[in-house]
Amino acid sequence: MAQSKEKQREYREANRDKVNEYAREWQRKWRADNPEKAKEKDRKRYLRRRKNDPMWQARQHDNQRKRLGRVDSGRRKGIRQGEDMEYAKTRKATRNSYLKKHYNITLEDQNELFVKQEGRCAICGRHGNEIFRGLMVDHDHQTGRVRGLLCHNCNAGIGNLRDDIQILQNAIAYLQP
Repeated sequence: MAQSKEKQREYREANRDKVNEYAREWQRKWRADNPEKAKEKDRKRYLRRRKNDPMWQARQHDNQRKRLGRVDSGRRKGIRQGEDMEYAKTRKATRNSYLKKHYNITLEDQNELFVKQEGRCAICGRHGNEIFRGLMVDHDHQTGRVRGLLCHNCNAGIGNLRDDIQILQNAIAYLQP
């Protein structure tokens, strides 16, 4: 039996391209015949990687930046010299102009809010480092006044309740036993 496995190994080494092509074809056929199972398998692999590998998201981010031509190596060490320094300046300027246009505040104002709130969501109190998307600027849609920084869930919750205090009070009454 060991000799048979050795022969198989030798055959695979000698015909690597042929074996790999056969395996790819077999996998394509299986995926075409079992789309639900293939999707479930992909979803489980995605969740397993995301939960168990803390560097997975960093690698995904690096890969995206590589595709966009912003990183010349796979290492993620923050801002690098040359083009990346220019990219960081451009990114900061872009963020500043976005905040100015949409909320009439500057990046420094946002940072002051962050320090004032101790880096936490103004509603649920989770720290910005614990939140995947970070903290977002919340504002009154009627007056345009900035109220504070919120996590995505709290910001979306208020937005879905249309910033209406009466609807919020109804929701609180509904949740109370």
